[in-house]
Amino acid sequence: MANRMTISTAGTFRLDDRRSFRHPLAIATRVRELGGANFPIILRNLSAVGFQGECRTPLTVPSVIALNLPPLGEVRARVRWVRDEIVGAEFIERLEIEDVDRVLAAAPDPLLGQAPDPAADSAGA
Repeated sequence: MANRMTISTAGTFRLDDRRSFRHPLAIATRVRELGGANFPIILRNLSAVGFQGECRTPLTVPSVIALNLPPLGEVRARVRWVRDEIVGAEFIERLEIEDVDRVLAAAPDPLLGQAPDPAADSAGA
């Protein structure tokens, strides 16, 4: 697949936000563009300001998406960039550090193995 990257400059993104500590993780969950159907995504890193994930379904820059972020529930974010199946998004409302800690506590350890494939449960979605 050809390497393609799309970047958005819309919104109030601040360069300092890119320096927010990114926690590696491996969470199989669901995402949807607003008004659309849910589909699988594997989160690969998380910070208070956004996330990076692997998603086979194309997302549009700069669409607003709803991410199921266990155990917080649905969190909205704006897609900032897409490169092949990798997506980067910025949360509409920055997460509190306590919320980041809750997500990390509930997540499997990414060093112990791969996250389960969310496509395996897509038939029940």
